[in-house]
This record gives sequence, structure tokens and C-alpha cells, in this order.
Amino acid sequence: MKQINKLLKYGIFLFLFGIVSCENEDSVLDTKPVAAFSVNETEVIEGNASVFTDLSFDQNGSISSWSWNFGDGTTSSEQSPVHTYEKGAFTVVLTVTDNSGNINVNEFSKTINVVEPSTATTEPTKVWVFNLPAKFESASPAVGDDGTVYMACSAKNGLDNMFAINSGGSLKWSYAAGDINRSTVSIDDNGNVYFGSYDDNLYAFSPDGTLRFQFDTGSNPRYNGAVFASDGTIYIGSQSDALFALNPDGTEKWNFGAGGDFNATPAIASDGTLFVGNTDDFFYAINPDGTEKWKSEYGSWTACATAIGEDGTVYFSGEGNNLDPTSGGVLIAYDPNDGTEKWRVGRTNKVSRGGPVIAPDGTLYLAGQDGKLLAYNSADGTIKWSYDLLGESLVTPAIDNDGNIYVGDESGFFHVIDPDGNKKWKEMQLGSRVWSSAAIGSDGTIYVAADQSDGTGKLFALKTNASGPASSGWPMRSKNAKHQGR
Repeated sequence: MKQINKLLKYGIFLFLFGIVSCENEDSVLDTKPVAAFSVNETEVIEGNASVFTDLSFDQNGSISSWSWNFGDGTTSSEQSPVHTYEKGAFTVVLTVTDNSGNINVNEFSKTINVVEPSTATTEPTKVWVFNLPAKFESASPAVGDDGTVYMACSAKNGLDNMFAINSGGSLKWSYAAGDINRSTVSIDDNGNVYFGSYDDNLYAFSPDGTLRFQFDTGSNPRYNGAVFASDGTIYIGSQSDALFALNPDGTEKWNFGAGGDFNATPAIASDGTLFVGNTDDFFYAINPDGTEKWKSEYGSWTACATAIGEDGTVYFSGEGNNLDPTSGGVLIAYDPNDGTEKWRVGRTNKVSRGGPVIAPDGTLYLAGQDGKLLAYNSADGTIKWSYDLLGESLVTPAIDNDGNIYVGDESGFFHVIDPDGNKKWKEMQLGSRVWSSAAIGSDGTIYVAADQSDGTGKLFALKTNASGPASSGWPMRSKNAKHQGR
């Protein structure tokens, strides 16, 4: 009986894979190849690329050629092609040939469903989620060159509230500052990491978690983040009504006093001029030596991050509008040399946090507490389009290398919008509130934090089709994923 079973199995094997006839007792069994492949998405938003990865094999030889039929009248002979579809459903069939001229014994296909951006039903993919002990309150993640992600949170009473997370989502190191943290983490050119705490200190760490220094700002730094000049000077504001310039070792160079809190995050021009808003209703340009270059009255309050265009134009947002009391918020374009306003536009509601970003084509994006993301022409401030979010927004958007915009809202949803103002990916609810600006890593991973209803927080690593941030412009808070401000 065992012998019969062996013969049956051998006969089935011959039937499935085929045998080249043997002319002598030493002939080698020649099997037919098997076709197989994977695709990055089976539901694709129109305009996004489908990436096909060949998984075919030949048991006793090698695959010598590939023939792809994409189902839309086009073909390819590449081993692992990339293809872009128009809207519709398409069946993709792969045929392979081995080095003996045999064609695959099986039939292998997949159906790709391509949908319009406005009907997108696919959410970004969660790569990993890191749990934190408290919410975030305007703190945003920063990403180092090695992929380490740094995030601060509002834990206190001795709990760790600063975290370094490996690129795979595991803990690298953590630290307990003396009070809650509501400051965006930033990273200098040497990989050193900075954040401000409600214990009034700016903390500086080496990449391995060693504390380098802590600097007493006189009152808590909140809603802002440290930025770095090309010579290594560190700038940080606080509620002591002063903006501080520090040497790389943490000693003070100078401080600039104003009539209110420096909750806003500065931006640094190529000539070293520092631009930042203050809660005393004025926007300031400060020379590298700490003297005032100019100031301009904008409105009433701000904790927004400034952005600088390719031509040097400075863009700033805040609450109120001293030229139009009916406006709850304002966006202004300044001449960097003398503070002359090139234009200003009002918003129906506040723009108290967040700030504008700039696409490579010059388009400005600004979210606000009116629950909208608006796209502006940088030349004159006219509105190109408006996108309705699902709640108020107090964050700075981020722009990927395909021009898509990422922004969270106060209802806990995270949105991806294309450059024409259409929904690109299905909005996903990350928690009870997204009060954290997204950072886009060099590989296209999107990092964003969200408060949870139980008072804790989560940091998410998400993937779309992005392969990096926009290569020019000012594509995220403080320009890059390190939040360097220049």
C-alpha cells in the first residue's frame, strides 16, 4: 500500500508541473515555474502608484522573463513594475517563463480597485503605536537622522515625560523633567535634543540620553520650541517676556525683552535675522546680536510658528487683526527688510497655535479654529481652496513629496488632503484630540501624536505613498522634521 501511495503522489507531481521526456536514466526532472506577486495596495486612490513585487519561482531553474497585463490595455516586461491607473477596477495577470522556456503552470492574478480622491476609503497604515502616560498640549514629535523619534508629554509628579523612540517603535530612553512639557522637541545639527518644561528649564540631551545642560528661562517655555542658527546659537522663548539666545554649551549670549510672552516659535532667515510673534500684539524682527530690527502690530495673541518663503518673505499667523476687529485670526506676509506688509488676510475664527507652511510652488496652507484648512496664493493672499475638517485645528500642517497635506483636528481626526483640496486618504480617528503637528521622516513615515479620552497619549507612525517630505519650500513646523527653524 505504501508503494502505491508513493506512486500516486509522484504521478500527481508530474501532472501539476509537467515533465520533459527522459531519453536516459540520468535525465533531470524539469518543472514548470510558478507565477506569484504582491501589490502595495489593492484599493488605490486615483493618481497613486501601484507597486508590484514579483514573487515567482522555479523549483529547478530560474525565471528568465516576466509578462504583466495590467488590465487597462497596457503591459510590462519588468520584473517588479510600478503602474498608475485611472479610476476603475483592473485585473492584473502575470505570466512568467523559466530558463528552459516553460511557462508558469498556474494562473495568478489580483484585482486593483482605483477610486477618486473624494471617495477614498483607505486609511493610512499604522506602522506602530507608542503609548505615553499623558496628553500633549501642543507638543510635537521630532525625527533624527537615524530615524529616532523624540516626543514630550504632560506627565508630572516624577513620571517620565520625555521619550526617545527607536525607528521600529521601541523605547530607546526616557527622562522625567520637573514638571509637564508643552514644548515641541527639536534637534540641532549635531543630533542634540531640546525641549522646554513647565519647571522653567530648557533641557538639552545628547542622542544617547545624556543630559548636556538645562537652562533656566525664568518662566515656563510653552507651545513653542527651540530653533538653531547656522553658527549653533540656540533660541528659545518663554513666559518671562524674554527670548533667549544661548551658546551651544547652554550659556546665555543675550536676551530680548518684549511686552508679553514668547509662546511662538521663531524662524531664522539666511542672514541670521530672527522672526517671532509675541503676545504683546507685535511681531518682531531681531538682529543676530539681539537688537530690534523692526516690529509690526498684528492683532492680539499668538503661539504660532513662523515660516519663511524662498524669496525671503516672512509669513506669520495669530489671533485677532488690529486692522479689522471683526476677524478672529490673521495671516500676514512681511517684507523681511523693513516689516512692510505685502498683504494680510483675516480668518473668521482664531489662529492661536499652529502656523503656515509653504509648498514648493509657493502655495501657503494654514489651519484654524474655524475648522478649515485654507490654501492661499503667496503673491497676494487670495484663497485657492478651502477644505472642511471635522473640528477646530490648532496645529501646523505638513506637506509630503507628492504635495499632499497632513493635518489633525480637535475631534481627534487626522486628514490627508491633495494639492487641489480633495480628500486623498480616508480621515482616521487617532484619539480624542490631535493637538500635535505632524512630522514627516526622510523615508515618508508620518509621525503624529494624539490625546486619548483616558488622559493618556499615543504617538503614531503612519505610512501613505509618501517617500519623504516636500523637497523645498517650508513643508512643516519649523521647516523640517528636526524643527530647526531655518
